[in-house]
Amino acid sequence: METSVSRKIEDALSNLEGVDYLETKSMPNASVIIANLKYGTDVDKAMQDAQRYIDNIRKDLPDNILSPIMSKVSPNDLPIISISATSKLSETDFYQKMKDDFLPQIQQLKGVAEITLLGGEEREIQVKVNQDKLIYYKVSLSQVVEAINRSGLDLPAGKVQTEKENNSVRIIGKFTTLENIMNVQVAMPFPNSPVYVKDVANVIDGVKEISSVSRYNGVNGIGLMLKKQGDANAVDVSELVHKKLKEIEEQNKDADVKFIIADDSTDKTIAAVNSVIFDLFLAVILVSIVML
Repeated sequence: METSVSRKIEDALSNLEGVDYLETKSMPNASVIIANLKYGTDVDKAMQDAQRYIDNIRKDLPDNILSPIMSKVSPNDLPIISISATSKLSETDFYQKMKDDFLPQIQQLKGVAEITLLGGEEREIQVKVNQDKLIYYKVSLSQVVEAINRSGLDLPAGKVQTEKENNSVRIIGKFTTLENIMNVQVAMPFPNSPVYVKDVANVIDGVKEISSVSRYNGVNGIGLMLKKQGDANAVDVSELVHKKLKEIEEQNKDADVKFIIADDSTDKTIAAVNSVIFDLFLAVILVSIVML
């Protein structure tokens, strides 16, 4: 991938006007090339030129690769903080706790725009249908799906009014146990012979297919990639996030919830500001000495 794809695209983009430097990441099945542009460069024109350069070398790339895809990314679109979270809770319980409890607390902080979760194991109720049983009972897969969807609805059913009260009524059909799903009636192909989900499928309390993994220092956890709002001050957002993470850790000591800051881009900003303050302070001292 590196020699047959990455280097050829790199060479094509190296002459692109306005490019400051290129970053390339080659993987077994993908190549990612980031063109960092100089300040003031017309991004839209650079995108058009880059597309033209890539089109010119398309014939030199392997026949079995997909057409290269380009996207425009602003620094504001990049995460300012990368976090790794761990707990002694089970993988699925911790993921649910993160999604339903911890994440909303962080998202409501001033200046936070978006948080992306990576890794973890999300609970998923799986209905694994047996094709042979469908044929035996003369029902279709779509009938099974429709029956489950229909039985799992939570719908308003109107109102009950009296002279003193006016109450809304809902039909609660949400599933609370696996047995609820297993006992859903799918069809009745013959009189007095109902077919239930349990007759044609196995219902399993499983885990959603894992599409990403988050690991820090060799320990699996849940990764959080946090982006700030465009007009927000990154340092202020970082301070609020750090404070909130400490609060969540304190409130969940029993579950041993830990948040590790894997990367915080504001550290460089703070270091640069401190360096400037130190230089100014040193300059004031030197001027004072000279004046004396």
